[in-house]
Amino acid sequence: SGRGSAGKGAGPSSSSTATWVTPELLSIFGQFHMVRPLPLAEEKRVISSKVPTISEEKLGLLLRLAYKLRTSTDATLLSLSSSLSTRQLLRISRQLEASPDECLHQALTKACLARFLPQLARAALSKSLAEVGIHPPSSPSPS
Repeated sequence: SGRGSAGKGAGPSSSSTATWVTPELLSIFGQFHMVRPLPLAEEKRVISSKVPTISEEKLGLLLRLAYKLRTSTDATLLSLSSSLSTRQLLRISRQLEASPDECLHQALTKACLARFLPQLARAALSKSLAEVGIHPPSSPSPS
């Protein structure tokens, strides 16, 4: 009974030439503003002010990885960089603050959803983590 009712009354939605962007709707999109990416020092200051007890070392490693991915010319690494937005870095920092014994490597692989990545992307992430000095925990984990 409720099946298929979503498209009823929607007009020519089945037509391949129908467009949902009307002049009225287009005027809404004209209000976007480009926001420049935060420089490293500014992003560090923002995270430090929101999560004051995070270790300087962990924050430095976290930011180094984020900037390495963001500035890479490799498409795989660039796609991984979206997992480390300022919002995600704040979330990871708060998580590390709440659990100081948590491994930075595990927190980052979790944030990047590494276990769901294709093998090539997972290998690129592991290599990048190692290059900035973030290593897996020394004891094997059950995952």
